[in-house]
Amino acid sequence: MGKKRKLQPAARPDKHTLYEASVQAVDIDLDLFARIFEERNGHPLKKLREDFCGTAQLAVEWVRQGADHESWGIDLDKPTLDWAREHRMGPLGVDSTRIHLLHANVLEVEGPKVDLACALNFSYSVFKERRVMLEYFTRVYHQLADDGIFILDSWGGPTTMQNIIDKRNVVASRDIHNNQVPGFKYHWDQSYFNFIDNHIITHIHFRLKDGTKYKKAFTYDWRLWGLPELRDILADAGFVETECWFDGWDDEAEDSDGHYARVKEYTEMDSWVGYIAAYKK
Repeated sequence: MGKKRKLQPAARPDKHTLYEASVQAVDIDLDLFARIFEERNGHPLKKLREDFCGTAQLAVEWVRQGADHESWGIDLDKPTLDWAREHRMGPLGVDSTRIHLLHANVLEVEGPKVDLACALNFSYSVFKERRVMLEYFTRVYHQLADDGIFILDSWGGPTTMQNIIDKRNVVASRDIHNNQVPGFKYHWDQSYFNFIDNHIITHIHFRLKDGTKYKKAFTYDWRLWGLPELRDILADAGFVETECWFDGWDDEAEDSDGHYARVKEYTEMDSWVGYIAAYKK
């Protein structure tokens, strides 16, 4: 009788996989972006650029959604882009030729004009000076098609200025390539805030059910920008109009209702996350 095979423990998920499962919702993002673009311009969105793309999950999913879709992803972190090429682009096969990942600085990159550019997960907040933010927004403006749109997310509210740790359980799920992702705990750690200049430092921690901890899996050193500030800078960069898109609130569920619409007033929220759409024409 042969020896019994020793069962190997399941591989622990990479921190990038946990980030995607807990922070990103690319289907929601892309559905909204396509809706905003077509309502504004009367024709479908085709070419999309994801700045500060990280694992490029959004850029990859956009190409997966249509044979005539093309995307660009830009990021300064080469190891993360290498991970994206292997784990996100690789499984696509020939379709991956419609995804272009650039190891570059968004303040310096030169690329083709696209229909829509986006900067999500507050990544642009790494720019702490107004003049630098204006430089970035101006570069985006000039790299959009004539009817192009720039979308960024924004966050705020009283609790964003407090030193708190927000904890939640993330249920088991599957990634965009249908790989299993186990359930885990997610901690958003706001560890520092300076009211003088809105300098904020935050961390993301993960904890698996087997007790494995990913302490400071990601750390962010940002400026917390206000909506009026960002809209003023976008106007100075040349955008003719900006709109805010927020989801509604479900009192019974005590959570957002997931339906995004244009709003001109948003009140009585301890914290919020929304989108700014900036139009070139």
